[in-house]
Amino acid sequence: MKRAHLGAVAAFVGTTTLLACGGTADKKSGTFTVSFPSTNAALASDTLELHVLDGSDPNSCLNAVRARQAAPGSPPASTIFDIPATDTCKFLAKGGVPSFDMGYGARAFLVVAQKSGSDFLIGCTITGIGDVQNDVNVDLTAFSETTDVEQSTKCSSLSQKCGGTACF
Repeated sequence: MKRAHLGAVAAFVGTTTLLACGGTADKKSGTFTVSFPSTNAALASDTLELHVLDGSDPNSCLNAVRARQAAPGSPPASTIFDIPATDTCKFLAKGGVPSFDMGYGARAFLVVAQKSGSDFLIGCTITGIGDVQNDVNVDLTAFSETTDVEQSTKCSSLSQKCGGTACF
């Protein structure tokens, strides 16, 4: 049975490494990127969580986002793999998120950012995981129409926050 492996490595936008492995030693690599709508949104995000779901239904992401909006803080049902709410800096740091296995096929990647314990940003994308370069990008957007991103900050980058600067 073929499996894909996802591990995390850091970059400002939130890049992680995605490895797809066959039954032998052949490995294909790719990237997993979390894109924030702005630097201030990244700075305001306390935690990130990832939920990987079966993406064979073209509405998988829409259904996952709607379910999360209907029940904020609750992970979607029938996930293949979950990374629970993890400090944003730790999640994006090299080695901050453990590798995991998932089978090949269409996968929906749901990412939720939280601020002060409440869902703040959300994004989802469906990608086929297979024997080719596997590049996954999840663009985050406001969790709801009432989501507010503070505009005044002492930091100009996420690396400053992750380095210990109090940004707000």
